[in-house]
Amino acid sequence: MNRRVALGLTVVWLAVLCASARAVMLRYTPKVGGKASYQYAVTSTIDATMAGERMHSQSFMQMTATHTVLAKTSRGMRVEVAMRNRSMAMTMPGSKGPTNQKMPDSTATVVIDQRGHTERVKAAGQDRAAMSHDPLSDIVDSIMLPGKDVKPGDTWFDTLDTKGGGAAPAANITFTSRLVELTTRRRRRCAKITTTFMGTMGGAGAPGSGNVQGTAVQYYDYENSLWVEAEAKLTITRKIPAAKGAKAPGGSTLTRITTTMKLKK
Repeated sequence: MNRRVALGLTVVWLAVLCASARAVMLRYTPKVGGKASYQYAVTSTIDATMAGERMHSQSFMQMTATHTVLAKTSRGMRVEVAMRNRSMAMTMPGSKGPTNQKMPDSTATVVIDQRGHTERVKAAGQDRAAMSHDPLSDIVDSIMLPGKDVKPGDTWFDTLDTKGGGAAPAANITFTSRLVELTTRRRRRCAKITTTFMGTMGGAGAPGSGNVQGTAVQYYDYENSLWVEAEAKLTITRKIPAAKGAKAPGGSTLTRITTTMKLKK
């Protein structure tokens, strides 16, 4: 290899190295009027032991959600989320097969701040209550962007700390996120971010408390404020004490949930 070729390869290598190490601003700042459609899927299994009896149930939910950016507000971007093609399949203990259910279309208006955290603003009927007290959504929403300049290898921390009440569970969960690299995903310039989290969750009308732990990975198009792909996996283990005065022992549950999101176009 002659000196000129070696010098050229060195320059290319240094350019790639500098590009991968440069700082980028990771925040949610889409253009008003922008639209993106995502395919969501949630798979969950619950293994429970109650009074010495073992039970297993599982469910699968999917839907398409179209996000339309309506306006910029002091709290973040106001976004209309149109949920379509929603369906759920459930297999309960003792059943011979899954029960399939089609769910009605729904539309909600939310505010998403620069760190990607979602605040529910307006939703119709039962969906409003479900969105307001869904612990899975609370956990996923707490996997946030840093909202500042970061370089590959940088980390940031967040906490979900709620007192609970009514149907909402109390939770205390810590999140550690890391910018792994700047890469290309589906022909888009993306930041690959990994997150680990752990903590406790309890209440929501059920006795006992649960331990929560999980991981997440997301590919975020930082030039266009779009999530190209994301996946979160969490496990909740819960011990249920025996009822006061009851002869039967208490029990336990193990819940595993995987939620994925992919940009459709």
